[in-house]
Amino acid sequence: MDNIACFVINLDRSPDRLAETTDLMAKAGIPFTRIAAIDGKTIPNDLGDEALPTMGRRLNPGEVGCFLSHRVAAEAFLRTGAELGFIAEDDVSMTPQSATCLAEMAACWRKMSIWDVANLARPAKKHLTQVRQAVWDGPLPLFHAHYMPVTTTALLWTRGGAQAFLMMSEKMQYPVDVQIQKWVADTDRGLAFRPPPFGARSEESTIQASPPAGSTSDMTQHKLRLQRLWHNHNRGLRHRLVARGIVK
Repeated sequence: MDNIACFVINLDRSPDRLAETTDLMAKAGIPFTRIAAIDGKTIPNDLGDEALPTMGRRLNPGEVGCFLSHRVAAEAFLRTGAELGFIAEDDVSMTPQSATCLAEMAACWRKMSIWDVANLARPAKKHLTQVRQAVWDGPLPLFHAHYMPVTTTALLWTRGGAQAFLMMSEKMQYPVDVQIQKWVADTDRGLAFRPPPFGARSEESTIQASPPAGSTSDMTQHKLRLQRLWHNHNRGLRHRLVARGIVK
């Protein structure tokens, strides 16, 4: 991959998943470095408490482990000299367009640097603006995702985006994908495909799997969730209208 550092997050207790992902990546021609995932079963229980005011519940150990693992992967990317960092989880799946889209993103970055992160495994669904053909020449449609899709199966970071992610994620206020979605709603610096070039195998995440965490009332959680979704929706809609020149 031209100037793209590639990583796969994998738990030590999941060698079979790593073996399958290694085979898929090799067939796609995507070399990678393994990132040992932070196991939620081995970390202090109070690390998820920071999400209580924003989620109405603690992050469970698996969510904390996933969050910290993505921070470790972002730090590993920044230690390289690469322009972009591809970070996948070990349940990632490929499509025939995976390698081509990933390689083309480096050329896209050089033409259009106004983005921080691209979600490569979940489709853009609403509040989106298609990237101009003069900037993007890949085999699948690419969009400015004003309302960022969630899940972190396959992300592509710019260096500035990874640095910003590490700064804004020092407090774990949400699961990592939800925190990225809210951040992109505020910055409008996210991309996504429709359809995506990567996907997820039909397996339960071992990084995030864990028993439910303690929480406040269901009503409080529901209220906080609606507030967050309303914020993201309104910000995404405004960014879309700005992109189309309807509002300033």
